[in-house]
Amino acid sequence: MKQASIFFLVLVLLVYGCQRSNINKNLAEIDSLVVAELNDSAYHLVMQMNEIDFYTPEDIAHFNLLRVQTGNLVNRPLESSDSLLDEVITFYKLHPDNEKMTDAYYYKAVNAYKMRDYQRSIIFFKKAEILAEHSGNLRHKFKVAEGISFVNGRCANYDFQLKYAKQALDLAKRVNNKNWIAYSYYRMGVAHSKSGNEDSILYYLHQMEKYTKFIDKKELPLILTNLGLLYRDSNPEEAKKFLMKSLSYKEFTNTYEWLAEIAYDEGKPDEAYQYWKKGLLVQDATPKDNILHNIIEYDIERGKTDSICERVNEIIAIRDSIDDKLKNDTIKDLQTRFDHEVEMREKDRAVIKWQWVAIALVI
Repeated sequence: MKQASIFFLVLVLLVYGCQRSNINKNLAEIDSLVVAELNDSAYHLVMQMNEIDFYTPEDIAHFNLLRVQTGNLVNRPLESSDSLLDEVITFYKLHPDNEKMTDAYYYKAVNAYKMRDYQRSIIFFKKAEILAEHSGNLRHKFKVAEGISFVNGRCANYDFQLKYAKQALDLAKRVNNKNWIAYSYYRMGVAHSKSGNEDSILYYLHQMEKYTKFIDKKELPLILTNLGLLYRDSNPEEAKKFLMKSLSYKEFTNTYEWLAEIAYDEGKPDEAYQYWKKGLLVQDATPKDNILHNIIEYDIERGKTDSICERVNEIIAIRDSIDDKLKNDTIKDLQTRFDHEVEMREKDRAVIKWQWVAIALVI
């Protein structure tokens, strides 16, 4: 009987060791995917894991950090991310790990920024900056510098915005990450636009053009549209080039609206009218009020009063369409979350069943 008890204990320890080894392997794999910027794959792997599978506070802290990180990277942030990060920070204060602590403070800063609490955001970013300096991790140093530049730009601290944008560009070049270099050139151009330094704006934005193929195709249209906005007053022809290139990837209401404004300023109201009408048809969440006002004004000036009722109907249709999309997205998220929870419960039942079978065999 004593031998059976020892055998059972050994078996339990072996099962525990195997499961712990698999957990560490999965967490390390997610870290590698994040570093390689394979964000969708990292997020998918995180979603396949469950906190109840973890045995140690260290594993739980690491997993929760990855949950927040990957959720942000694929634009699916967790509602509970701030409280999870507080738990992560508490753990790593007791068990120091500069790199993980840098990530935790970085995402605390991101959350504060989203809440428009820019003072707390910059405090968390500065804490992350100190930790990144200690760890020497260039990837962390780059994204923290980028974040600090962004917040300072939002707060109109343009000297600091430019300082940290330059720091991010230098780090991107040291790592020789083409994607980072592209974004850094773009942000340097944006930073110089606040000081009205035309030569510097043109230099950095033209440098960015050489790296556009390294920018995520999902983000490229918006960046090209923003470049068009930067050039709109100083160089309308250059602005039109960027705006038209943006439309070749994806349509945005703002892209058509700014093309319309340029055309109108050039004395081409009919061309502007066509852009406004196209912008009105784009299905995104951008308000259409300004476009509708311009279209109605154009129609009234030309005596096309019969079309006013049609425009009012378009306003109602667009509002209903946006409401339906928001409802559908919410329903889709609820279904996805529910399906995932069901899948996790089934997985838990299967594991428990297997464990009972193993115990029965031992007995």
